Amino acid sequence: MMLTAIEQKVLAALDEDRLVETFRVLLRIPDITGQETEAQHWLGKQMLELGLDVDMWTIDVAELQHHAAFPGMEVDRSQHEAVGLVGPGKAVVVLAGG
Repeated sequence: MMLTAIEQKVLAALDEDRLVETFRVLLRIPDITGQETEAQHWLGKQMLELGLDVDMWTIDVAELQHHAAFPGMEVDRSQHEAVGLVGPGKAVVVLAGG
């Protein structure tokens, strides 16, 4: 499949070494189910340093558990945080939740 001119420009602009190192650092952060907070904070910080519009918030797990639509949890959690990347128009939204 042929790449469009825009796709080619995007790929040419990528710093592959930096991208690989970023993922290596992220993968070294323990983030097993129920303990994702440190990785989420790190990811949010990286996005902020890139100048992205990041929204980070803490969810009250105890309060959420009492909501009628609460589906349950696969593990106990004392904290539940989310990192959202938002932008104007048709921007891609990234949400990393634990």
